[in-house]
Amino acid sequence: MTAIQTWIRANCRLAKDKFYWPRSRVSARDYLKFHQEWLGTGQMDVPLLRKMISDVVPMMDYVIQNSYLRHFPSHGKGCNKCGETMDFAEANEPVPEWSSPELHQEMSKKHISGYWQCPACGSTEGWDETLGRRTDDQGRWMYTDAHEFLEGKRAQMMLSKDPGEAHAAFESVMQFAHGSGRQSNWFIEGGTVTIDKVREMSLPGVSTMFK
Repeated sequence: MTAIQTWIRANCRLAKDKFYWPRSRVSARDYLKFHQEWLGTGQMDVPLLRKMISDVVPMMDYVIQNSYLRHFPSHGKGCNKCGETMDFAEANEPVPEWSSPELHQEMSKKHISGYWQCPACGSTEGWDETLGRRTDDQGRWMYTDAHEFLEGKRAQMMLSKDPGEAHAAFESVMQFAHGSGRQSNWFIEGGTVTIDKVREMSLPGVSTMFK
């Protein structure tokens, strides 16, 4: 089993509420307070930094998870019913050895981009159905092409014992969020508006952090 398959098997199992997405994100109040206090005292509020990191990580995990399903469907996903790794077939391609001509034809009509089938319990799930329901309040699919970047920053934030390093990784995520436009609201309350307020502050190091 490849590293990607292992990660997907461990993380891409939808909850009982199949299409729940975490509402956890960085509070605008926390983000502004953190930088205002830093400006006023010159000291970093490490506990508040850790709180902001813990607030944004669930959403990062969710977007990363969806990105793997979007970009690597053939590596399978966890079955919602039994937890086994499901196999993936592209619609209208040759019948895979684990399926039947009748099922493959039926599923290809329902799901034009492909489908997953569980080898253990036989349950199926369409690719379009899965990704189509993992959307935000505006109907946008919640995935990114920069999932590897988010994975790397997540690891730095969670594993680093150096507050400065963790903060740099956190601000890199905020920079990514800012560059994502409307999707920035996934990661921080107020989106680009909140981040721009911090950009306007004159704290040495912060004003240049985003350039």
